Parts: sequence; C-alpha cells; structure tokens
Amino acid sequence: MRVATTSTTGPVINSAKGHILSLYRNLLRNARGLRYSDKDYVMGRIRTEFKNNVDVNKLRQDKLILKAERVLENNFGGLV
Repeated sequence: MRVATTSTTGPVINSAKGHILSLYRNLLRNARGLRYSDKDYVMGRIRTEFKNNVDVNKLRQDKLILKAERVLENNFGGLV
C-alpha cells in the first residue's frame, strides 16, 4: 500500500526524525562500551542534550546532528 502525501515536507521530517533517533540510539550504545569514563554520566548527558534540544530550529538541529556524528566517528574521543 502506498501512502500519498500532499506536502513535500512530510517524508523529509520523518526521515530526519529517524536519523536523529538512530543517532540517539548509537550514542547510547557506544556510551555503554566506554572503558575509562563514567558511563552513567555520559549516558545521562546524552539523554539530557536530546531532551533539551527537542524544539530547536532547523539550522541548530543540523549543527547538533553534525556534532553527534563527529562524536560517534571519534568514538567519544575529544568530547566538545
């Protein structure tokens, strides 16, 4: 079954939400594997940052996504 949308922003928003949810899960998963850091603190910070930035504008959202991707690429090395 194919669902038609009347606006072009529908699938884009769902795609962005999916990407953000994926980043959130990956950050938490990788935080569980930290060896020399306080895992509970890092996981709490991840949760807090995502909760605090739920209603940010598109530009800020893009910057935060890039930051999260960099943190994942560096395996939490050099947290900013």
